[in-house]
Amino acid sequence: MKTVTVKGKVYQTGEWYLNDQDEACYLIDHGIDGFEVDINGMRYQSQELTVIESVGTITDAPIELEDGEMYSFEFDATRCMGFFNEAHQAFVNCGTFLCFLNEAIMIAPLMERT
Repeated sequence: MKTVTVKGKVYQTGEWYLNDQDEACYLIDHGIDGFEVDINGMRYQSQELTVIESVGTITDAPIELEDGEMYSFEFDATRCMGFFNEAHQAFVNCGTFLCFLNEAIMIAPLMERT
């Protein structure tokens, strides 16, 4: 791993940073004109680089709910079971309204479909 040291800071070449215009750039090297970076295949000079805290996020895909299927979920700090009613976007049990879909968390099917 090649590094460059500038003003007491060590930067890794071949890594992604933000340039002084807040654009994501790939560090190539450092010279007398500043940092040499690549942005979309074009080389530029930048006087300052900062670390990209997060380029993107990866989250679990939401569960696909099926109308009339039974699920367990948490609502108002209580673990519940209910049938999903697609028309109302809610969970019900024995005809009794439990909560709307957007109020439920940790939703899981009670039985795995085959």
